[in-house]
Amino acid sequence: MTTVQLFYGLLALVAWAIIGGLLAVRLGAVGSASMRERWDALASTLAPNALGLAWFVALLATAGSLYFSEVAGYEPCRLCWYQRIAMYPILVILAVGAARRERAGAVYAS
Repeated sequence: MTTVQLFYGLLALVAWAIIGGLLAVRLGAVGSASMRERWDALASTLAPNALGLAWFVALLATAGSLYFSEVAGYEPCRLCWYQRIAMYPILVILAVGAARRERAGAVYAS
């Protein structure tokens, strides 16, 4: 159980580092032409795979919530249930959107 907790904890730290790096690049892109070019290159690289990446995040969130409640035995609180009610359908919507390469999946998932 501690291995899974460590994995999800490290995954959260990596996600925060990625978000912080993206935010720094985006804020730097406001004033600098070279940073703006980097941001545009990064955005054009990630854009075709955005639904797949969002689906992967939703998959990890769903797997983590199921593991902690069903395997580890943690009792989900009321807010956790609301989060699950929203997360589980998003997993399916993003999977269909990514498989069909339809950008409408992002609209339905947001």
